[in-house]
Amino acid sequence: MTVNTAAPAAAPVQAQKEAPAKVPVPVNETGGGVLRIHYSGKPDSKAFNRLLNFLAYFHGNMPVEVQFKADGSVLRLDNMCSIAPEEGVLKKLAELVGEDNIEMM
Repeated sequence: MTVNTAAPAAAPVQAQKEAPAKVPVPVNETGGGVLRIHYSGKPDSKAFNRLLNFLAYFHGNMPVEVQFKADGSVLRLDNMCSIAPEEGVLKKLAELVGEDNIEMM
């Protein structure tokens, strides 16, 4: 009878993914950053739907509010429209709504 003295094969080691770098977020007095968009259109327009789709596509951790210029009302958007506050994303947003219409709070 032969005895196997070889060490058992080691389980393969899975590569660990590095956590993505955190982007600094502007902070207000309550401890959270908010991006406010000053919007001149109407909430039932195709342009507003394009804006919502844009925000959902670039989903992130910064809540978004839309202030309608017509009456000054503010709409806090659903978390699905929270945005990634990265330079490239904000630049594209500025192209969509105008740089003067974006406010970090």
